[in-house]
Formats: sequence, C-alpha cells, structure tokens
Amino acid sequence: MSFLICVVCKNLERQLKEKKSELSPEKVIGILKTIYSLTIITRYSNSTYTRLLIKNDEQANLLELFKVGFGCPDA
Repeated sequence: MSFLICVVCKNLERQLKEKKSELSPEKVIGILKTIYSLTIITRYSNSTYTRLLIKNDEQANLLELFKVGFGCPDA
C-alpha cells in the first residue's frame, strides 16, 4: 500500500512540475479533501446530475489546472 501511495505522489509531483505549478502534492491533497460532490436525482424524470461544490478560488484554480469539469448530467 505504501508503494502505491509513493507512486501516486510522485506522479502528482511530476504533473505539477509539468504544469509549472508551485503547489506541493501535500497542498493539492489538502485542497482536494475540501471539495465535495453532490448528486441530485430529479423526482419526475429520474435524471441524475452530479456537481462539485466549489467554495473558494483555491479549489477552482486547482480544478482548472487539471482541467476538471464542474459537473454535467450523468444520465
């Protein structure tokens, strides 16, 4: 398990360097821990929507850095 964690951290560190970000892998993980996901199922059409709850610029900037979308219909 610790080997896998090491590989993930090194990969994240490499990606941050490629993107010329000054963030550390530890900082990125800390920011990611504060982002929540909300899933909504509509009553009448049974459509499912998932949205990320972005509370501050630090979260939004991180998602933009990695080109993560802010949610779209799942169904």
